[in-house]
Amino acid sequence: MQRRVLWSKGILLLIVFILFACTKGKPEIIVKGATLIPSPKMKGVASAFMFIVNEGDGSDKLIGCAIKEYPSVRGELHDMIKGKMTRVLEISVPPKETVALKAGGLHLMFFGVPDSLPKEVTVLLRFEKSGTVEVKTQVGTL
Repeated sequence: MQRRVLWSKGILLLIVFILFACTKGKPEIIVKGATLIPSPKMKGVASAFMFIVNEGDGSDKLIGCAIKEYPSVRGELHDMIKGKMTRVLEISVPPKETVALKAGGLHLMFFGVPDSLPKEVTVLLRFEKSGTVEVKTQVGTL
């Protein structure tokens, strides 16, 4: 009797493990509507806004950003917390969801941006699982 119970528990544990392994998929990151907006008030500062879509079955985290054409520019991830802009270390991107980076919420900040920018730059988004994603980004104004 004890042998059957132990065998049944082992089979049940194996099934749970297989189900967990099968449901944990890969992220599939797509970026839409990316815009870089130089600050009208602060020289050398710009914000980036976009929609990060995860069409995959696994979660991912945005952990860094840069501008390909300007490697000396420092990129940071920011959020508005209690009405105050705050640097964050990561932005979670759950499976089958869209994360909006927008004014007044989650967004990217760049420091040391040149005064004159072309109409388009390439923003590099570094994800924990998906690696670096290159995003053609329109340079606009507020």
